[in-house]
Amino acid sequence: MIPKNLPLGMREQLLKLGNLCIQADSEIQKKELARLKQELEIQIATNKQNAEIPERLQGAAFSNYFTPNEDLKAIDDLKDFVKSFIARKNHGIKSFDTIIILGGNGTGKTHLSIAILKELNYNGLYIASNILCMRLIRSRAFKAVKDEEALIREYASVPFLIIDEIGRARDLETEQHAIFDILNIRYEKKLPTCLISNKERGDIQDYLGAAVMDRISENYIFVELKAPSYRRTQSHYKHIDAIAN
Repeated sequence: MIPKNLPLGMREQLLKLGNLCIQADSEIQKKELARLKQELEIQIATNKQNAEIPERLQGAAFSNYFTPNEDLKAIDDLKDFVKSFIARKNHGIKSFDTIIILGGNGTGKTHLSIAILKELNYNGLYIASNILCMRLIRSRAFKAVKDEEALIREYASVPFLIIDEIGRARDLETEQHAIFDILNIRYEKKLPTCLISNKERGDIQDYLGAAVMDRISENYIFVELKAPSYRRTQSHYKHIDAIAN
């Protein structure tokens, strides 16, 4: 029996092995599943270590994301979209899928992006746009280990890329050029991407520009979170509890 709480990508691989071993002796099948599961767990742990996930979100998953009533449909649509592109990926179909998560501070945008990454066995990379810009600016220095082009191609080539805090970098011109260059290469390579911003839908479309939106429009989903800040709500309730006690 394959546990239901495994990441979707890992479940699919184990199910595939189970189908291959269906005619085999049950003990052999059990050993093969155990061996592959161990190998996958080692690979997933390595992926996670290299994904640059923020420390506070190391355990982020769909199962521990608090979904307010206002956002139930948006989250269900997101889960369906993720299942769809994982299914295509497992059948060897590559596509430039783009997830754009929008919402105010504290609505769980980054949590959701890491939950998606978990379903992909953490096979990807998280980067905040201000850190991306800082690294690109440093790459222009004479003694830089990697030049700007090499760095762009590195981010453009990871299996799944999350770019957070779009529109909040100090150097917006560098950010816009970097996002265009990275997404343009990812479009050619047919690699999925998750973009996160506090901007409204119309504003992020204007900010990304017509060329980027034209590429994204092939297969994308906007996830617009409407609920108030979860952090502020929790802080408010803790304050009330403290007064009551």
